[in-house]
Amino acid sequence: MLILILKLIKKMKNRKFIVTLFLTLISVVFVGQNLVEFDKSSAVENALKGLSTDISENWAVVATPQRDINDKKSVGGVLFYRLAEGKWNLFQEIYPNDLNALNNFGTKVSIDGNTAVISSIGDHENGLFSGAVYVYEFNYDDQTWERIVKLKSSDAALGDKFGQSLEIKNGIIVVGALNSNGANLKTGAAYVFEKVNNEWIESSKIYADTGKSNSFFGFSISILDSKHIAVGAYNDDGNKERSGAVYIFKKSDNSWNQSVKIYDENGFSSDLFGYSLTSMPSLLFNNNSSKFEGILYIGAPGTNDNDLQTGAVYFYKETNSGWTNGLKLIEIDSNHNDHFGVSVSSNEYGKLLVGASRVNTDSNLNAGKVYLYDTYEGQGNSVANGIELTKDAETAYDYYGAKVVIDEENILISSPYSNQNSLINSGEIYFYKLDIDNIASTNEELFTFKQNIPNSFKNSTTLEYTLKVQAYVKIEVFDATGRLEQVLVDEVKDFGVYNQKFNSKSSGLYICKITIGSFTKTIKMLAI
Repeated sequence: MLILILKLIKKMKNRKFIVTLFLTLISVVFVGQNLVEFDKSSAVENALKGLSTDISENWAVVATPQRDINDKKSVGGVLFYRLAEGKWNLFQEIYPNDLNALNNFGTKVSIDGNTAVISSIGDHENGLFSGAVYVYEFNYDDQTWERIVKLKSSDAALGDKFGQSLEIKNGIIVVGALNSNGANLKTGAAYVFEKVNNEWIESSKIYADTGKSNSFFGFSISILDSKHIAVGAYNDDGNKERSGAVYIFKKSDNSWNQSVKIYDENGFSSDLFGYSLTSMPSLLFNNNSSKFEGILYIGAPGTNDNDLQTGAVYFYKETNSGWTNGLKLIEIDSNHNDHFGVSVSSNEYGKLLVGASRVNTDSNLNAGKVYLYDTYEGQGNSVANGIELTKDAETAYDYYGAKVVIDEENILISSPYSNQNSLINSGEIYFYKLDIDNIASTNEELFTFKQNIPNSFKNSTTLEYTLKVQAYVKIEVFDATGRLEQVLVDEVKDFGVYNQKFNSKSSGLYICKITIGSFTKTIKMLAI
């Protein structure tokens, strides 16, 4: 394995800069690589399984947006997988019978804890392809995912494509509407939904203040933290016409306002800058900071650095002087039309996953590859441990890596155009287990959080944690149904050793969730 550690960002006065990182990767067998054992009933021709996916804790949601239902074309559906005893198993299939042909239920999916959001871009309640988003929650009593509400934009109209992108995170839902009217006709917009009195309410509509028609604002979204949202517009005018741009919106006084437009100053037309987005918050973010303390990764699969449309991924940070591009990631062995950066995902450990779904392998066109990097050193100023992932039994036009997702310990990669069980374009997904020993030990170096003592307890138990730096700490306790019982800690703590007591109201299973910076861990506690 080739390990490259490059210190790239230097202080430069009054000008932006780009440093290009070329990597040659050695193919290796990845720890835990395996194809999930599918229920054969979930393999359906032209379903495009995995065109959109997401992971949260022990849940994974996988889209089948073109699945036919009861002779209705492309109604769509989703699959929920659950991680139990180290294995991902198909838990629930949702194929709504009340939807119509071409609804494409599952166009995009996102999940956060026990809440999942699923878009249906073809919903035509407000005109053809006006679009809609459904919110599902997990019912702990019935052990099933249940539909809670259907969301539409306040100004829904024909052809908006509301739900082209979406994300749920930090207590908000953001939905992209590719053809909604913003500053001009069909510039695209995004809608922010927040939970008020246990109901999801549209709180804001955001759009580019100078956007033009067909810029595709809202094609990609990343919720950076509770105060920052990034929205991609890959057909917008950045440095050149249609080179692409990303807009950052900041929340102030309960209002979301555009703060900056990001683009490659050396970019060219059709770079597709902003086609994909992901972000890594700082482990030790200051809850009161006005800046985004982390890294924003921007995929531009159309860039021509080595050949036409080889692709690239850009690293951006918000500094006191504004948003700064410190690194541009490119594969040195890239070829024409690889589309490196067509999908990106990151976790709090600094692991960056990049899809290049059109890579030609030795024997197969557009089979696809995925690349895993360690970017934590220096908060995005360096890259190490490049690992190349390929699909088992690859075939031409699988587009492996069309969608990639990574969380603390798991990776999910889709190959939506593969022919599972000889069914054309049925699609496949692959689960991988991260090698924990190789994950940056930053969390362990900065803090520890022990199992409660005693674990099985009467009335009272103690939680011990140690901070080696100042950090924002939040400790919450939930009952077995997922209902919040108590908030034990919610403040910035100095370094030191802390013992926090929890007094139970009744016997039973409790779930304790600790958040330190952007890192979250849960433990189970039993009151007897």
